[in-house]
Amino acid sequence: MHLSTHNWMRAEPLETTLKRIKKFGYESIEISGEPEQYKTKETRALLKEHGIRCWGAVTLMLGERNLAAKNQGQRERSVQYVK
Repeated sequence: MHLSTHNWMRAEPLETTLKRIKKFGYESIEISGEPEQYKTKETRALLKEHGIRCWGAVTLMLGERNLAAKNQGQRERSVQYVK
């Protein structure tokens, strides 16, 4: 059985989360979809170091993020966020 979890509910460094989930037998993680929060190379290195795979990203559609917004600019920014 494949076990995966996410990190969007805990306000802690990614490395702290990876250490804990590895200890409890998780194989992968869905990383919070806040691109400005992570540096790609560092994140990949941490995942490799702890033997955890990135299973996806949790895309949170909050605040200005709205794929169904009437405002075209807001909608386009939301699409870019999801990509």
